[in-house]
Amino acid sequence: MRVLVTVTVLAAAVWFLMIPQFSDAEASFAAIEQVSTTLVVASFLLQALSLGSYSVLTGVVLGWQRLKYRTLLRIDLSDLAVNHTVPGGGEPRPS
Repeated sequence: MRVLVTVTVLAAAVWFLMIPQFSDAEASFAAIEQVSTTLVVASFLLQALSLGSYSVLTGVVLGWQRLKYRTLLRIDLSDLAVNHTVPGGGEPRPS
């Protein structure tokens, strides 16, 4: 009985939540086909330069004698990943 209920709930979730999104995905793919490759590459490079510059700024603020650039870059990228993944970001909890 437990397996039957689980399969039914899973099938309902797929039917009502995932299948309606396929039409939205097709529209998104159609929009992506019109994007300029040059602009995508330029935006990727600018984003990489922005993240690298932010790590240099962090090094200037903290002092270069404490951490190396590679460590700062890894910390900043991890912080960015947490802020984009966890609801509320990396904000500390109030005491």
